[in-house]
Amino acid sequence: MASGAEAYTRGATAPAILACGALLAVLGAIVYIAGRPIASDDLWWHLRMGEVYATEGLSLDRDPLVHTTSSRPPIPHEWLFQVALHGLDRNLGLYALRVLHGTAVVVIMALAFSTFRRTAAGLPAAALATAVFGALSWYRLIQLRPGLLSIVFVLLLYRLVLARPDLLSWRTALAILGLFVVWANAHSVFAVGLALLLAACAGALLRWGLPDGSARGSAVALGRRRRLLELASLLVAATLITGLNPRGFWQHITFFQYSRESAMWFIEDDWQVFHPLVPLVDNPALSLTSWVLADALLVALCVAIAISLGRAWRRRQGDPAVDIDPEHLALALAGVVAMITTIRFHWLCIFPLLYVLRWLDREVRSGSVSFGRLGWMAALASVGVAVAFPRGNGLQAFADEVAASGGGYFEPAYLEDRYGDGARRFLSETALEGRIFNPYYLGGFLAYWHAPRLKTFIDGRMDHYPREVYRDYQSIANASGRGASRQLATLLDARNVDVFIAVDQPGERYANLRMAAGIRQLRSWVRVYQSHHLAIYLRRAPVNELNLFRVMAYYRERDLPFDRQTGLDVAAITEAAPTWAFENDLLSRDHAVQVAALQSDDPGERLRAHRILGERLWRIGSYEWQVEIDSRVLGMRPDLRGPWLRVIDGLFHLGRTEQALDLARLLYEQDPEDPEVAALYTRIEGSLSAREHRRRAQDGSALAVPR
Repeated sequence: MASGAEAYTRGATAPAILACGALLAVLGAIVYIAGRPIASDDLWWHLRMGEVYATEGLSLDRDPLVHTTSSRPPIPHEWLFQVALHGLDRNLGLYALRVLHGTAVVVIMALAFSTFRRTAAGLPAAALATAVFGALSWYRLIQLRPGLLSIVFVLLLYRLVLARPDLLSWRTALAILGLFVVWANAHSVFAVGLALLLAACAGALLRWGLPDGSARGSAVALGRRRRLLELASLLVAATLITGLNPRGFWQHITFFQYSRESAMWFIEDDWQVFHPLVPLVDNPALSLTSWVLADALLVALCVAIAISLGRAWRRRQGDPAVDIDPEHLALALAGVVAMITTIRFHWLCIFPLLYVLRWLDREVRSGSVSFGRLGWMAALASVGVAVAFPRGNGLQAFADEVAASGGGYFEPAYLEDRYGDGARRFLSETALEGRIFNPYYLGGFLAYWHAPRLKTFIDGRMDHYPREVYRDYQSIANASGRGASRQLATLLDARNVDVFIAVDQPGERYANLRMAAGIRQLRSWVRVYQSHHLAIYLRRAPVNELNLFRVMAYYRERDLPFDRQTGLDVAAITEAAPTWAFENDLLSRDHAVQVAALQSDDPGERLRAHRILGERLWRIGSYEWQVEIDSRVLGMRPDLRGPWLRVIDGLFHLGRTEQALDLARLLYEQDPEDPEVAALYTRIEGSLSAREHRRRAQDGSALAVPR
């Protein structure tokens, strides 16, 4: 039987091919998502702030993008990343950012693989470790944010400093210090690098304190002491030199300074705590598959540490540090602490993986583990990760989003349907001004195209906002989504909002993006734009008269019907200008197909077309046709709840309030525990006057579904 060392030279071709093929599958899936038309919501405000910093400098008196914290100057803790990205966008365009993003993912995965390959017990184990790293880090990798730089910098820090057994050269030390200067100006997470150096110092101190089988004054002990002093000196120098940034040493406590008072902890896909014994629910950043992988890694790390400590304890001669591997043990524990603290740092699984791989390497070289058996186990595990990763993390939804956006994978620069490109053009062509209420994910996109002419309510810079801003945002979004118009009006008045952007996305595509019900009911707001999933409303107020004039001029120039009192008449526009309706996203791309299917000979296809059109017409507010279509659906399937709710809501918006209330009461009496039914019934009942309630109490009666 071959020894571990001999097995290394012979290799294991079949397991290596299998494991590397599985790794390529994981890499291909991540690169496909990262390189798709831009969908990184935070990228937009990074680009806009980069332009502001490049043209106006880093010292700003007011926030140029949002109105809720306009008196609070922005914090330039990522200015270098933002300015660099803006320069690329300005000179090469948004398509170049797609290429950059895909390339960055390939570089990161290649760096991780080569790092693991240097310490792994063979190629299959290195491929497995890289696949696990990708599966735990994918949510960070698919977003073009400064976090990508931090991952690269951590890998370089490890390769250049932490992995080196020998002392550093002056060139390497200067290169690392230069890296820290760039890092401190590009991302506030540079403090992770300082923390890793501190962990390495702790490991070096432990190594220095362990007996080495010779006198403490031996060359071995001297080398350990010099290594400890070198790491400590580098830590001090890096801490000092990272003060070369616009905020000086305040930059070092950015996280602690703003985490106490900002709304950053509300972002669950960034800052949620990882519980190894309790899987997260409905968090895209850590699916059940990723949770299982993270737990498996922690178990493997515990096994590796336990066996290593046991062997070091039993070692009678020689150096116990060979078994314990103190520096990598300290780095692995630091990585675990970061992973448990928040799922945002699951990419620091790099260090637990490195410790496990180095332990396996020692086991194989000592002959305790068969290299061939280990290779096959790693290869099969890699295939398991490759199979589970796409399905377990819902990657098909990303492909579906690209398909729904139109233009294919390569043509558009960004996902036009996601960001409402028709609304972007409308806001640009009408040159509206004022304060916007916007969905959270749209804040950066709107700022990129329209700030400071239009300032948003919120964007992804959650460390910039007091918590009350996010609470107000949630209250407004929830009130509008539930149809609580009175509460909504009060909240919008308090924040002096001029323009309301209401998104009403299908629940199967985007969760919690239904905020059109309440704003539709407010007579103090007029609808001025509508697409198949997004509407724009203007406040009726003297301050908005110029905006309303601009809207009227926009529709007059295009010979489209618009009334300043009733607002946009969707049915009239789709009838008068169907081509314009398609080009401006008012009607979906397959609208004609669904209309034709209404007359299909296949009952199933006919029902499906009616249901699709009923929901789409309800979303765009074409209530006359929607009520007719959904009433036909109920004639075919009276048990369907969705069409009932839409018919009632449509009747209510058409002014047929009593008929809507009668139907709502019937539905409520059948299922009083249904929150949507209860909310709809309460909303319609609350709209009736006291006189109407008294009259209905005398002679009101339930009406049938309209035909």
